[in-house]
Amino acid sequence: MVWLTSAVLTLKGPDMNTIKLKTSGMHCPSCSMLIEMNVSDLPGIDSVRASHADGLTTVTYDPTTTDVETIVAEIKTAGYEAVPVA
Repeated sequence: MVWLTSAVLTLKGPDMNTIKLKTSGMHCPSCSMLIEMNVSDLPGIDSVRASHADGLTTVTYDPTTTDVETIVAEIKTAGYEAVPVA
């Protein structure tokens, strides 16, 4: 387990991290899809799953290519709020 900015990151593969973000403002499957499409376009993203039902977004990414702040900023650009789940 690795701690970064109060968020729990788990290693997936030799260079991948997974983070869960509490994401507010999602109301329907289209909201989830928009977040998934925008975040998946970032370099270094392996997978994204956003769920409007539970208000969580799970992202697996390469920390040598991108970081949590960039992922959160992309979600905010799409019109939603996101904070790492501690």
